[in-house]
Formats: sequence, C-alpha cells, structure tokens
Amino acid sequence: MIGTAPQSRNQWWWKPLRRRGLVSPTLPSVVSSTCCGTAAEMRTAPRKELRAPTRCRDMTGQSADKTTSRRKPKARKFYIISYTVIEKLPDFEITNLNLLLAGKRVLAPPVGQRGFPRYSENPRVLIGAKRGRPLRDLELFHAYWLISDRLKSLFESFDPAAFAFQTCDVQLCDGSAGPAYWLCDIVRIIDPFGERTLQEIRRYRERTGERYCSFIGNKDLIFKEDAVGNTHIFRTPYSWADVFCDQSLKDACRNSGMKGVQFRATFS
Repeated sequence: MIGTAPQSRNQWWWKPLRRRGLVSPTLPSVVSSTCCGTAAEMRTAPRKELRAPTRCRDMTGQSADKTTSRRKPKARKFYIISYTVIEKLPDFEITNLNLLLAGKRVLAPPVGQRGFPRYSENPRVLIGAKRGRPLRDLELFHAYWLISDRLKSLFESFDPAAFAFQTCDVQLCDGSAGPAYWLCDIVRIIDPFGERTLQEIRRYRERTGERYCSFIGNKDLIFKEDAVGNTHIFRTPYSWADVFCDQSLKDACRNSGMKGVQFRATFS
C-alpha cells in the first residue's frame, strides 16, 4: 500500500518512491504533501472561506457605481402671469372713470413710464350694480390689474420693489363699504433673455416692423440667470403687456388659493 514503509528499506520498489517524495523516510505512515492526502486528512482539512467579490474601483479609488461628477443645478422656471379669461364680466365699475381718464381713451401709465399718474381723487369702485360674476383676486381693468387686498399682501411679501399700487375707494351697491381692492402695476423692467431668444425678437421686428411682441404660447424662451437675479416678477422691454414670474411666486399663489390668476409656461 502506497505510503507505508516496507520492513526492509532496501527493497527494490521503495527507493523510486522515496526519490519521488511519495513517502517519508522518518514517518512512513504519512503521505507527502505533494500527494492528494488520505481520506481522513481530506475530511479534517479546513475549508477556505468564501469572500464576497470586491467592487471594482477606478483610478481615483472611487467605487465604479458612484457618480463622481456633480449634477448641474436645474434652471429656474418662468411663467407669464396674467388674469384668467372668463366670458362673463365681473360685477364692478369705476364710477369716476371719466375724471381719471382726463380725456384719454385708456387708463394707463404715463408715456414711457410705468405706475400711476397723479389722480385728482382715488378711483371709486362700485360692486354689485351690474349683476355680473363676483370679483376674483385679480381682474383686468384697462392697462392695470384690479387686485384684492390679500393678493397685494402676497406680492409685497415676495418682491415689493416690483409693484406700484393705487388706493381705491370701494363701495357696495347698498351704500356700505366694500372689501379692499387696489389698482396694481408691475414697474420692474429688465432684459432677461439669452442670445437665442434675442435673435428671434430681432427677426420678428425685421419681419413685422413692430416694436413689441407677445410671448404667450412661446415655450422655448431662454432666460439669463444673472440678469434675472433674485427677482420674482418683472416685465421686459420687448412686450407691452406680458409679465413674467418665477416658480416660487406661482407656487405661493396656488398654495394661497388665489382666484383669477393664470400662469402660462414659457418652457416645454
């Protein structure tokens, strides 16, 4: 049997096995480590631990499944803020309108300016005489907005420098005092657009000969973040009527339940 020393070490078959290292000269019952080992040794041999495969690492030492590059911050979203169009007219009128117009056809800012001229008296708003629909938080009146007191407070809390307000004397048709309403104008004008949008404006002016254009329905406007800065609402020198606001002002109006305020996206 291989691995067992013979009684005489001079037997002819012992020497070749010894030269090949298959038997030990001093421990004849132990098989050399170059052999597979006995069945008992195989049963008692310790098993190697199975290790979980390590993650591949790149040259910087970061795991392969980690993203080393930072994501760019999302661009701010802007909307055209306006009044909600409803066929039925609101139930109010300004009883001293002819006095305020002073011979003009439209109640509007002075030429080349924003805001309000000096009126000889406050606009007198009468509610309930026309039997129209109830007033909302924002209504259009000539070139201005007629807004509720709570919408005025929201505007002032967000961006007070962007607005001008004109006090109104409000009365109900029964002669009692009505809720507070204000004429409102957005007086901030900035140039917020990127070069691609400016090129489109120049082509429009060359094609039509018009100075002002409307951006309603345009969902591909490019804004410059550094030009807008920390403002929340503004006009541009390219549109007489369009007013822009950012996402935070839109969210504030929605969360406060403002009625009659509409937002049109300038992005797709």
